[in-house]
Amino acid sequence: MSSQSGLNWFSVSVLCAGLVAALCAPVAGGESLPSVQVRPYNGRPTVFVGDTPVALPSYSPISWSKGAFERQMPGFYPHRMGVYFIMPPRPGGNGYWATQFWKGDTVSDTPLADAGPGQLESLDAMAQAIIANDPNAYIMIRFGIDPPSDWLAAHRDELFIPEDATAARTEYLNTPSFASDAYWGKAAEFCAALVRHVEGRPWANRVLGYANFYACEGCHLPLIDGWLIDHNPRMQEAFRAHLVAKYGTLEALRAAYRDEKATPESIALPREVLRASTPEASRSLYWQAGPAHQAFRDYMECRQALFHKRLIQVTQATRGAAGRDVLIMYDAIKQTMMGWNNPGFFNKGVSWNPYFPDLYLGTGSSGTAPLFQTPGFSGLITPHDYQARGIG
Repeated sequence: MSSQSGLNWFSVSVLCAGLVAALCAPVAGGESLPSVQVRPYNGRPTVFVGDTPVALPSYSPISWSKGAFERQMPGFYPHRMGVYFIMPPRPGGNGYWATQFWKGDTVSDTPLADAGPGQLESLDAMAQAIIANDPNAYIMIRFGIDPPSDWLAAHRDELFIPEDATAARTEYLNTPSFASDAYWGKAAEFCAALVRHVEGRPWANRVLGYANFYACEGCHLPLIDGWLIDHNPRMQEAFRAHLVAKYGTLEALRAAYRDEKATPESIALPREVLRASTPEASRSLYWQAGPAHQAFRDYMECRQALFHKRLIQVTQATRGAAGRDVLIMYDAIKQTMMGWNNPGFFNKGVSWNPYFPDLYLGTGSSGTAPLFQTPGFSGLITPHDYQARGIG
């Protein structure tokens, strides 16, 4: 976009969706809320509000900024956009990912803190402005599940632990482990609380659904800095449980590892091969021998299972809180689209990594086709690429 337009490069969002299962529409404030589904229409997946197919050109303003919202939105109201994305205000003093609905270990469907300086005071204020200026517009709630700073500070034992913490960037390690039941349970609880808040608003009949930008938009932060293996004891437990579930018997495990003494407890997490010395890393063959590579393969399968489990967990919490058909979209499962999330993109003086772990494999977001069959999972929302800014 032209810099003269006053619009941010991240402003325009495009809706792409898969099929969503049917639920019963609840009654809120005496009024039945619309059922929102994706169905085939003229050969294409299309959003239906009730039985009406709707075209949804969409706009996603930086809605937590009062100045940006009030400056940018008048440029779009006259065009009668189909749907606008709005984000909950962020309170000050609890980190970039602070939210009014999650503070420490407390999650609530009523705000726990006021909006920070320079922000619109509430989702109500954003929605009311949209409806006043574009009465037929629909709304999507955009949010993420990165934990606030006070939760991170209280739960350091729930975070990713690299093989060598002394060589890791601190900011990339403030990332919950995929094996952390405490974090993922709280994230699911937060999603449900936010949905309950929105579904109870007077303007809920204009809400099509929820766009969950996940944690770091699905990209695992330690991986972005080259750390692949999580050494948190909880991940070690999850890895051992995966070995037990996969092999079933000691005989099968020992045959796979070609080790007559192997047990789930004796098999160590794989090493960070790309973090080894240059001579050692260069000796790592592209095609690995089976037994030597078995722990790495099993660990990656464990990560995949956890990624699937967590996304389903969050989807179920979101769907259950809505209690009706709504769109539940994710900005995730797009990890090959490197760009903003590489340190060299934003940080002056920081080089792009000369090597990089596989992003799909490292996050566990491989083999994801079954996720699209999860009841409530409506689809993905993301650009096609980050370099040319292609439409999603």
